[in-house]
Amino acid sequence: MDASKLKNILADLAGEETISINSKISELIAFITSNQSNEITATIKEISKHFDISVSNYYSPSNKKILEVIGGLDYFGIEAYNKITLILNQNSYNVQMVIADLQKYLDQRIEFVKLITATNDNLEN
Repeated sequence: MDASKLKNILADLAGEETISINSKISELIAFITSNQSNEITATIKEISKHFDISVSNYYSPSNKKILEVIGGLDYFGIEAYNKITLILNQNSYNVQMVIADLQKYLDQRIEFVKLITATNDNLEN
């Protein structure tokens, strides 16, 4: 793996705004919990817009491969939106399962972002 490409990818991902998207995913969980369908729809649209502008959507195939190798493919860009959509659709008959799966995804995403941010910071020092 090309170390300079990895460093650039880590910098890109660490620099993406993650607090607001994590908040949106948390809001989605809360809206599903309280069965607020209009808010669910609006929040899904906001999540989609966020992931539509992710820098990872414009990565070359080799950069996408690096993102996959480091385990971040499901957390950024259109792949992240697709993952959330899959969670919403695969157990749509079981609301508690959807909530649990979304929370698990959010927790894993938060940990991944912390890890890449720390790694990026360490590489810069």
